[in-house]
Amino acid sequence: MNVMPIGRTVRVAALLTLLSVPALFAQDAAPAVTRLVAEPSSITLQAGETVPFKLIAYDAQGLVVGNPSIRGSGARSGIQLTREWVKGLKAGTYEIVLSTVPSDTSVRTVTITVPVTVTWPAVTEVVIIPEPGTLYIGVTLAHNAQAMHSDGTMRPSGEVAWRWTSSDEAVASVDRFGNVTGLSRGTATISATADGVTELLNYTV
Repeated sequence: MNVMPIGRTVRVAALLTLLSVPALFAQDAAPAVTRLVAEPSSITLQAGETVPFKLIAYDAQGLVVGNPSIRGSGARSGIQLTREWVKGLKAGTYEIVLSTVPSDTSVRTVTITVPVTVTWPAVTEVVIIPEPGTLYIGVTLAHNAQAMHSDGTMRPSGEVAWRWTSSDEAVASVDRFGNVTGLSRGTATISATADGVTELLNYTV
């Protein structure tokens, strides 16, 4: 007569017990998200600034759903987004689009859109960088200008509406790109202005 070892009998019995009551060990499915709420519902901030951000998911009973699967999208060149904050990178008007990612295809996707407006900090200083050289009659020297913010960051040159002027166009002229040309003997002051802030550069031709 074949006798099954006691240890094996116990293991088989335990396995049969587990298989016979699978419901005791199955995890409840996560409740479906039916509503998303963003706090704040719209965002206005400056480039370089970070503001708190929170997304709350609710089920059909109005209860908070913890750690739902969310897909987010936005203009990466203008804003940076995490689950806890939004950072402005470049001035402009953007949208953050957040959508649920249901594991069950029969559950509808819930989407919310958060408008974001990013502005530039105020310009507090303008710096003129002249091309090396002497401004003689008939000579043109190029000039670059930088608009600095109060936090020490520089505004991208393509985002600045520069205004270049000469105090005496008969002595030295300047075009809208900052190119200065000597025209006659004398002195002239070249100015570069951005957002009402001006820097001056004197020339003797």
